[in-house]
Amino acid sequence: MLSPVETASAPAGAKIVLISLRDSNNEIYVISVDGTGVTNLTSFHDDDCDPVWSPDGSRTARRPDLGAR
Repeated sequence: MLSPVETASAPAGAKIVLISLRDSNNEIYVISVDGTGVTNLTSFHDDDCDPVWSPDGSRTARRPDLGAR
């Protein structure tokens, strides 16, 4: 289960980018709005924050939480 911490919908509305503690620290996932197709986009030791979509919905961006070190 993902249990999202933060979410952002893609401009077209077909996918959601979210932060989850699924892997014991904040990682970014993309999931279809119907709950299928979960993809982990990050696997860093530091937490990731503030996921967003590019204006055209083709890419995501994140801010690393460097204060978590």
